[in-house]
Amino acid sequence: MNRFLIKLSLMFTAVLTVTGLVSCSDDKEETHTPSVNITQILAGTTLADVNYSVTDANQAVYKVIKQGEAVPTVDELLADATATSLSATSTNMTIEGLTPDTKYTIVAAAAYGDKFKSQLVTMNFTTTFEKETLTFKSAVGSFIQRDEATNTALYVINFSTNEFNDESTMPMSQLYVTLTGKNENIDLRNLKIPTGTFTIGDLENPKDGNFYPGTMNENKEVGNTFVTTLKNAVDNAEVDLVKDGTITITELDQSQYEVAVNFVYEDGTHLEGTYKGSLVVDNDSGEIPEAVILPLPKSSMEGDMTVTFNSRKQYGMVTDYGNARFGISNRKELFFSLYTDDSYAECVDIYLLINTDKYSEALPVGKYPVIPEINWANISANNLCAEPAWRVADSTGGQVDLGAWYTWGGFGPSQKKAPFLGGEIEVVKSDEKFKDVEIKFSLKDAKGHTLTGVYKGALDVNQQ
Repeated sequence: MNRFLIKLSLMFTAVLTVTGLVSCSDDKEETHTPSVNITQILAGTTLADVNYSVTDANQAVYKVIKQGEAVPTVDELLADATATSLSATSTNMTIEGLTPDTKYTIVAAAAYGDKFKSQLVTMNFTTTFEKETLTFKSAVGSFIQRDEATNTALYVINFSTNEFNDESTMPMSQLYVTLTGKNENIDLRNLKIPTGTFTIGDLENPKDGNFYPGTMNENKEVGNTFVTTLKNAVDNAEVDLVKDGTITITELDQSQYEVAVNFVYEDGTHLEGTYKGSLVVDNDSGEIPEAVILPLPKSSMEGDMTVTFNSRKQYGMVTDYGNARFGISNRKELFFSLYTDDSYAECVDIYLLINTDKYSEALPVGKYPVIPEINWANISANNLCAEPAWRVADSTGGQVDLGAWYTWGGFGPSQKKAPFLGGEIEVVKSDEKFKDVEIKFSLKDAKGHTLTGVYKGALDVNQQ
């Protein structure tokens, strides 16, 4: 009996000992080592395939940020409600909605509960871009304006994938580039497109060597640098605005150029364009090149003369050259050719200058003195005035007669001319459509001879 009790007592002690050992094992702290690893990123234009692994974690998240943005800490990323979960049972995912040609960073972290957290894992990648290639077959430039304050001159170049005057070959793409060169290099008689490599700039702060990004207003009107593409003759043109890039213009020979275009559209597509050929620059600035003044011929008048207009056969024409004549913004110029009959052998030419701040009529009634010389002081001193005779050289080596002249005596060697340097022209009557006009003139040549006459009747309007 005693031996049995002793044995039972020993067995009970052993059980207590084992139970105590188990209890100590349950109190030991649990440990985890969560981790996330990004092994590869294959980026496309708007998406990226990511290979990754997650171990020993019940939470794993990632976020894609653009390079340069603030990188979150592990705690910030794990608590970020906009972060995306990573599946521990998968090793691949696709990220969508990315912007082409953009540098990104993917940040990831993992955790097991609140206590165990991984290190922050980052990997950089750059999305690719779509590329468009255009070969241009024609180009023309335009000089728009210049700014002496910034020493810049503004140009627009129009490149086309078609030859000039070919509007039937489709698809047809046209590239418009607005860029700036130096004002000091402007020669209105021999305009040239500036050369070099042009980079993106701000048109509010123009600088030599810049081109300017495309714009579109609320009326869908586009400006600066953009591409239009017509796929057929029925649909509207597609428009791509340029936001960045470079254009390099190299002069090969007189008016022959080579152009390399590397632009980026707003949607990230890259444009690679080339052109080689002529690039003539038109003057669309409204500026008039300083004239090469030629000597006036001697007047053929031998005494005072009176011009008589045949009321049934006379013919008169007026041309409105508009404002900004001679660089004065509020002066318009009207040119009149008054023929005595339908032989067109006898004619009086006059040019009138009108202050449009003072007069809104097509041809104001009043007296127009012939100013002694065309300059700022003489023009600005008269709200109404007439130009004296002057002769300039044209671009072909010939000559052009401007101002007040009388031509008579036929054509060829028998023709006679008289330039006038003084006198007065009076508009006695006029209307808005030049249907009932009366113009009196008394003009003096260098010898002091006077030509008088009166034109009454209608004038044809020559549209400019």
